[in-house]
Amino acid sequence: MGKIYEKVIYQDEDVQKVEKELDMEISKLLMQYESKFNKNELEIIRDLMYAAESKSMQEGFWLGSRYILSLLISMLSES
Repeated sequence: MGKIYEKVIYQDEDVQKVEKELDMEISKLLMQYESKFNKNELEIIRDLMYAAESKSMQEGFWLGSRYILSLLISMLSES
């Protein structure tokens, strides 16, 4: 499933749009702290936030996939 996410889902136009929106939100959040952290510290925080974003998107994909499979199995067993 990891390869499916990386090669198919991640390339999806809607996924790219959401990722761009999340990137903009991360940038907005970090701008609030530019005066409190030096450039290297901000870069570390940015990297951590992007890692969390990526992990969240992957986990959302897995949760959605499991939900759809459960729903499909339930529908097929009722017919």
